[in-house]
Amino acid sequence: MLSNLAVRANTRVLIIYGMAGRLPADVPATPIAELWDFDRFSGHLAASAELLPNVVLDEYLDGAALTCAGSPLPLDLGRLRVFLLKGARGETTAMLDVTLPADVDHAEVSTLLATTCFDRAELRIGDRSLPKWLADRLADHGIHREVPFERDVHQMVFPGGELQQRVHQEDSGANPFASVTVSDIVHRGVYHESAATHLPPALNIPGTCLVGHGRGVAVIAGWNAHVENVLAVIGTLFVSALGLLRAARKQAHRAVLANEQGLLTDTSDARELVAELSERLGELQLDLSFGVEAYLDNLLIPELIVESFHSSLRDALGLPDILSNTSRMLARVGTVVQARMATLEAAVADATERRNKVLSAMVAIGTLLALPPALLLAFFGVNGTEVNDTASITDLDHYWPAYVLATMPFILLVGVGSYLYLRIRPNGD
Repeated sequence: MLSNLAVRANTRVLIIYGMAGRLPADVPATPIAELWDFDRFSGHLAASAELLPNVVLDEYLDGAALTCAGSPLPLDLGRLRVFLLKGARGETTAMLDVTLPADVDHAEVSTLLATTCFDRAELRIGDRSLPKWLADRLADHGIHREVPFERDVHQMVFPGGELQQRVHQEDSGANPFASVTVSDIVHRGVYHESAATHLPPALNIPGTCLVGHGRGVAVIAGWNAHVENVLAVIGTLFVSALGLLRAARKQAHRAVLANEQGLLTDTSDARELVAELSERLGELQLDLSFGVEAYLDNLLIPELIVESFHSSLRDALGLPDILSNTSRMLARVGTVVQARMATLEAAVADATERRNKVLSAMVAIGTLLALPPALLLAFFGVNGTEVNDTASITDLDHYWPAYVLATMPFILLVGVGSYLYLRIRPNGD
């Protein structure tokens, strides 16, 4: 246990942004296991590399390059490292890894967190917004994609120097919610005694190490760099998962609108719509399976330290309930698609039945029209005394019995059939 503990010289802040753009599967990426020092966790990350977000961009910048609407941030930034990661389903997350001065206090950190969260649309690197800068860097690598901000942000603070000392001094263990410093940071400067701060049991040793978090901010003090880094991966997984859940709900709603507003002029249009909706549903189900459900348990990184933070943050975000509700939405959209498919099949069956009826009627009418002349021609072709070679075949005075015998059966057939057809009534009449 003690080998996992450490004292930091400087405070480190990691800001994780969910981004709306998706990247193709063939975009070159570096396994996340090579991003930082993970020590004994490296094997788990390497084994799960296909399911974890991997690094597409990794850039070192001077901290002064990051501004907010052209103005400096609330405090001087030291080293700045910018990442763009691609998840298993192509979803993207951006990370800012910032080193702060040793004498920074909790109020300055809280202000920085609030600015980089609520005013993130105003963040600039040079003269470009952060999403535009990322898109330009991707373009430099031959990847032309926009990566705008999504709604989800998770910020992780690793106190160092004087800030770490203050966190440990307030962490007496008697009242785990009494640390004003931690609560102020977790709630981005809006501290209240009743504000909920989650403290994973396996990660808290009073006076030695502390982990407290809310929905959007985590404070991790006293743990070694490789523990910090693996917990940062967990934060990244959940930001990525939330982005996919948001996208799934939007896509599900668009599928419903497409179903309601689709102009179907024939069965071909209906078949195309059903195929499109089914394809959308299939992709969304895969998103939930490999971009959300795969992250909800501890199979990827089966370690007690990681599991404690993973479970606590998962519950704070309400991910199981969000996933359950989203899955029900997709199931209902699936029901709509099945209903549309049933309507399509019924329309196809009805069209087939009507075509068969038309064909049968054509054959019946053709037979009805062709048989009397055929019988008469057969009669007139007979070399017998009944046929007078001096009389025309249109001479009804001479041949009326033959015409009557040739047409009478068909006249009777039409009459009897019409009578029976008119007697047919719907059940109950």
